[in-house]
Amino acid sequence: MPISFVPKDIVIEASTKNKSLDRLEPSYMYSVLFKEIILEIEEDNIQAMKDLVVYCRQKDIDENQLNKFECDYQCRSPIWLYTCENFLYRMLNRSLGSLDMEIMTKLGFFIRSLHRQLEQLYQEQSSDYLKPFQVYRGQGFSKENFENICNAKGGLLSFNNFLSTSRQPKIAEEFIKRAVNKNEQRIGVLFIITINLSKVSGAATPFALIEKYSSIPREREILFSMHTVFRVDKIKKTVGNSRIWKVHLTLTDTNDPELAALTCRIREELCGSTPLQRLGHLMIKVGDFNQAEEIYNRLLENICSDDDRIYIYHQLGLLNVGQDKYTDAATFYEKSLEIKQKTLPEDHPSLATSYNNLGGVCQKKGEYLKAREFYEKALQIKMKSLDPNDLVCATSYNNIGSVYYEMADYSKTLELYNKAHQIFETNLPRNHPSVATSYSNLGGVYYKIGDYPMTRKFYETAHKIFEHVLLPNHTDLAISYSNIARVYHKLDQYPKALEFYEKALTILKIREKALHWNPTDLATYYNNIGAIYSDSGDLAKALEFHQNALKIRETTLHPNHPNLASSYNNIGELYQQMSDHSKALEFYEKACDIREKSLTANHPDLATSYNNIGEVYQSMHRDDKALQSYQKALKIRETALPSNHPSLATSYNNMGQMFYIKREYQEALRFYKKACQIFETASPTNGRDIATSYHNIGEVYHSMHSYCKALECYKTACEIREKTMQPNHSTLAESYNNIGVVYNDIGDYQNALEFFKKSHEIREKTLCQNDPNLADSYSNIGEVCKDLGDYTLALEYYVKALEIRENVLSPNHLDLATLYTGIGHVYKSLADYPNALEFYRKALELREANLPADNKDLATSYNNIASHYHAMGNYEKALNAVLKAFKIQQKNFPENYQDFASTYNSLGKIYRSMKDYSRALHYFKECLMIFQQLELETHPSRAITYSNIGDVIQLMGHYEMAISFHRKALKIQENTQHNSLECSMTYTNLGETFREMKDYSTAITYLQRALQIRENKLPKNHPDLAVTYHSLAKSYIATHQYDMAMKNAQQAVDIAKEKLPSTHPHLLEYRKTSEQLRDLINTF
Repeated sequence: MPISFVPKDIVIEASTKNKSLDRLEPSYMYSVLFKEIILEIEEDNIQAMKDLVVYCRQKDIDENQLNKFECDYQCRSPIWLYTCENFLYRMLNRSLGSLDMEIMTKLGFFIRSLHRQLEQLYQEQSSDYLKPFQVYRGQGFSKENFENICNAKGGLLSFNNFLSTSRQPKIAEEFIKRAVNKNEQRIGVLFIITINLSKVSGAATPFALIEKYSSIPREREILFSMHTVFRVDKIKKTVGNSRIWKVHLTLTDTNDPELAALTCRIREELCGSTPLQRLGHLMIKVGDFNQAEEIYNRLLENICSDDDRIYIYHQLGLLNVGQDKYTDAATFYEKSLEIKQKTLPEDHPSLATSYNNLGGVCQKKGEYLKAREFYEKALQIKMKSLDPNDLVCATSYNNIGSVYYEMADYSKTLELYNKAHQIFETNLPRNHPSVATSYSNLGGVYYKIGDYPMTRKFYETAHKIFEHVLLPNHTDLAISYSNIARVYHKLDQYPKALEFYEKALTILKIREKALHWNPTDLATYYNNIGAIYSDSGDLAKALEFHQNALKIRETTLHPNHPNLASSYNNIGELYQQMSDHSKALEFYEKACDIREKSLTANHPDLATSYNNIGEVYQSMHRDDKALQSYQKALKIRETALPSNHPSLATSYNNMGQMFYIKREYQEALRFYKKACQIFETASPTNGRDIATSYHNIGEVYHSMHSYCKALECYKTACEIREKTMQPNHSTLAESYNNIGVVYNDIGDYQNALEFFKKSHEIREKTLCQNDPNLADSYSNIGEVCKDLGDYTLALEYYVKALEIRENVLSPNHLDLATLYTGIGHVYKSLADYPNALEFYRKALELREANLPADNKDLATSYNNIASHYHAMGNYEKALNAVLKAFKIQQKNFPENYQDFASTYNSLGKIYRSMKDYSRALHYFKECLMIFQQLELETHPSRAITYSNIGDVIQLMGHYEMAISFHRKALKIQENTQHNSLECSMTYTNLGETFREMKDYSTAITYLQRALQIRENKLPKNHPDLAVTYHSLAKSYIATHQYDMAMKNAQQAVDIAKEKLPSTHPHLLEYRKTSEQLRDLINTF
């Protein structure tokens, strides 16, 4: 049973703001308008009945029932047919309940006949109703609908169909019992309805006692016509049964004043010279385009006047626009215009309507300049005969504004939309759909300029009106839900966005079932949902939605339609995120090709295409092509957009990235800071973009080795993300990772490990097992463990990272080289030199095969190979490899760049081993100068450099100066949480220095400290242990402790023999010491 209620939010508003409860749902208004038109139509009822039977046969209604209906219709009254047990009663009530205009139109002849019979009987029986009396109705309701009745207490309730009641309460109670026994979830309601005709106008709502005319005379039935309105007085639970309630209603002719005004306005807007023409227009208003088309095509067969042809061609154009059939719409509009141009003067107002319509079609097809030309032509005609503040002029302002919107001239758009909006608000009821559309248009402009709080304000105002005046399954309501969802999406409130998209989808599914839907609306919905899944990291789900959208658009749109370009663009973005750059470029170029053909040269969507193509080229390391595309995008955006537009910030970001890649860091900073300023000014609540800007600026400072500034920016980005993102969001993991990298670079390994683990925890929870970002986490933790001297754990994490990357990357992917290098370092630290060399060579082979000969990463590989040769005692090969690295770095980096530090350190160590101490000292000092310039006071590498300088100075015989450098190293190493193995190296160097100064006791003390650390941290056969054993042996020889000397010397020889080549200088030196020791022992 279709019922209109006072909506719950109105009840709440009324209770808090002392407002009237005299409001009804919009379905009431549209069914009233339908009834009014149906009652005006004069048609052949017999033919209409036969048409209904044909329709019912198509719907598989039982043939026996149809035959009986045809027979009964000739000899029975409408009331008898209505009360008879057949398909008619159910079909009528169902169609009125769902506002199914197709069935309602087919049944129009019967609705008219039944209403007229009730009117006649009411006139005959009116003298019987002079005193107040009561009738009863029993009905079962769902919990939701019963709650609506309860919420309407004190307000209005309308039965939108013919209402059966009885003078006998027992009959109503029997209906209730059957309803609640049949379904335990339903609630029984006994309506007790008071009729007092002295207080109402009975003619407005005719009713009659129908027992003489009914097929069931014993029920003492009183039947009310459609749209009888009642006031809800009392609601009481019955004693002894919690599922049965009594609801007291009173017949009233009170109406919703706002809805009445709106109904009056829309009644005026239903143009047409005949009731059937107006019925067709009503079908368009409620979005039932199929039924409208059927009516107009029927009318078209029987018309002969030009005026009627003009009207029907116009209406057919209008309904085709509603279905996105723009070519068909244009054909009908042109037919209408052609007749007008033959019969009307060139400045006739009716021509303006046609120009407006054609402008709308051109706009929908993306022909914006042509659309503007038509719209302005229409306005010129209107301005000659109308007041500038007339509603018709407002429509023109709105239309021209919408073209400027498409052309991204948002200041002009806002000017025209505001002008139209003022006229709409002045001339229309405040709840008119056109007022709501105007609010929505303004919201769309603020969305484009990135003012999302203002966007939400206008969209929600529009939505509130749409909810009150549109049918629950109207397309515009779905679009309104979608608009609000877009704002929540932009504000990173994904669950809220999905909630509103689901509401839109519910409407679209209802319309799809009824065949009253526009497939391109569904495509838009799929795109929007896809964007949310993309931003939340579910790329497979996102691709599924975007591909569904593309299928619809390829089927329904012109090959050069801008919306088709949007779909290609969206899929390109996904492939880019998936690192499938060739696919991404293919789809981006398809989108760009359409936009170059269909849009103006300065259209922002064209800039988007250039920007996206630039991103792909950047990912493919084709930097010149990327920069060229980015510059084309920036040029358009600086011309077409306001100076604080978010898209302009995106361009500045991309330019910043290109200068960052070119190592022009000051320029990169300039662009990144411009982007950040826009985001903070235009979208202060948009945490995602602001955080990304701080991340980018931090990255530049990081590369400039301004670690304090980098850490500050990274932490700012992290704080924003912690406040605005979900705890497990991927960008939060990125922030923790960035902070960890800086701490690692400044040697604060404990803090680095803490943040790397926080990042890893998020990624482990949210990413699949083979995700490259998870591999990054394993690799970073492995690196810190290596720097902390925990080589076994480091190797474990590196191997996990390698397993992921080998599973998901091609065998020649450069990211593998980075991992091979890390694993090589661990094996070298563990003195597993064959494995170290294997991984260093694998990294080098990958880089030599995939990188230019002067790439900086090749320098890293040559340095690593050099360190291996140095460990093996092959100093000439080591020197050649380091010099190759040095030559590459000189091409790539400015003087004293941090990457030179490791090369200077390697050169110093090699020249020290070759006993060229002056050169060794020179390079160690060059290395120290870099750390001093970077102001890294406590960096572990700075401490190692101090100790290396001290060692060379000791070898040159300057012992006191050597000790001062070693103490500088120890001050850093002992006072911070550094790798204790690095400390052991300094202890060894100090021990050797004190031995040369003949302070053997102190020397042995330092060497034993070094030995304790190395024995705890290193494998028993590690060459660094041999160095300490040998140094101890020499100190024990000096103090004549020959047994201890022999023990340590032999341990040094045994390790060196196992781990080093037979010609290694260290092994030769250890053997020489051992032989000298034997000679001494034999002598004594």
